[in-house]
Amino acid sequence: MEMVKFGTEIASHVIQVGHVRLERAAKWEEIRAVCGDLDSPLRCVDAAVQEKMKAEVDAAAEAGDTVGGVFEIVAHKVPVGLGSHAQWMRSWMAAGAGADERAGVKGGGD
Repeated sequence: MEMVKFGTEIASHVIQVGHVRLERAAKWEEIRAVCGDLDSPLRCVDAAVQEKMKAEVDAAAEAGDTVGGVFEIVAHKVPVGLGSHAQWMRSWMAAGAGADERAGVKGGGD
């Protein structure tokens, strides 16, 4: 996509692993920073919550089980009003959706 020419950035972070969840909205600056932190194993913006998430993964592994999780993808500085509401796929593929968009993806486990 040609989203870069609009200044659009996309990043993601983990908001839940098993029953451990980040219970607040993450700020864009936090998400962007954690994406660049190669020492952050789960890319959670809150270090204390990330430690609890790691413990959840370790407990599941020790039990011979797996654990699901949720990560959020955030598009920042997406231009408003590009494309047509009637042809949403064309407008998204052409240049984006509109405003800051957030999408959570859940998989595995529970």
